[in-house]
Amino acid sequence: MATTSGARGGIAALAAAVEALPALPPANPDERYGARPVTAAWLAGRSPNTRRAYYADLALWLAFCADVGLDPLAARRADADAWAVQLTGSRRTAARRLAGVSSWYRYLISNDTCERNPFAAVARPSVHRDVSPTVGLTVQQAARVLDAADAAADRGGSEPALRDAALLRILFDTGVRIGALLGADVTSVGHDAGHRVLRYVNKGGHAKRAVLPPHCASLLDRYLAARAARERVPADRLAGPLLVTTPYRGRPGGKRLTGRDARNLIRRTALAAGLPAAGKLSPHSARRTFVTLALANAPLERVQAAVGHQDPRTTLLYQDDRDSLDSSPAYAVAGELANRQRRRGR
Repeated sequence: MATTSGARGGIAALAAAVEALPALPPANPDERYGARPVTAAWLAGRSPNTRRAYYADLALWLAFCADVGLDPLAARRADADAWAVQLTGSRRTAARRLAGVSSWYRYLISNDTCERNPFAAVARPSVHRDVSPTVGLTVQQAARVLDAADAAADRGGSEPALRDAALLRILFDTGVRIGALLGADVTSVGHDAGHRVLRYVNKGGHAKRAVLPPHCASLLDRYLAARAARERVPADRLAGPLLVTTPYRGRPGGKRLTGRDARNLIRRTALAAGLPAAGKLSPHSARRTFVTLALANAPLERVQAAVGHQDPRTTLLYQDDRDSLDSSPAYAVAGELANRQRRRGR
């Protein structure tokens, strides 16, 4: 019953969010396949992270339509091109926005809600797949980040410090996507075949498990124990999201952590650890670090399975990018030039 009511609440929230989008025709309760209910159905079938991104992309397109007085259901290729040329951000972001809105139109067409996809033939910025845009860490740098998080947790043993240390440890030890981790509940943690595991929903909606190594599981247990003490319930009776906010300045806490919380955490901890690129890190940096280290210690197919990549080339992207830096001829050239300079200076 609780699951059903929760699902209904999520659908209602999604419908309310779609209702706030501009330019679309008003919702008609008697029209099952109108633009707004179909848009809600399109979003509902996505993972939480993809849903947020697609909603933001669609909102930008519809805001453009509203500004120029364009009915999005009657838009043509020229309208889509006009929006594409004024997109800001990286080429990767622009390509994702165009793909997201194009996906929306395809879904509308499949429900006979509109007749054409104006983005079908729009040129998308090329994105090179041989370089990852994510800043990665060496094993030494990753260890320094985890040391800083552990030290903060050991100093006072506060619930927020233990939570933060557990969050970072799970990211670096398992390579799980931050969206999947933040979407996990307390009941997602359990045992299977003698292993401590985290059950989560991967990108694309696939159910997966990640092994929680001993130190990782121990940190998580310490956090959950501190949280249970605050909530005055036995640890085995905790419920709700796995990682939550704590009471602060009159706020009750208990809210699911956000991606922004996790990004700020890894940057703050990396800064405390003295890492030079602290301000450019993201939770995905931990995932990239995991894949790079895992590929040095396990077969490709096992690493691919562990991180849930559909294509092994995606897994190898992390390693290939790192190898291109480690083996760069720039080091040899710089060394030769430096040697020449020293010989001439004698």
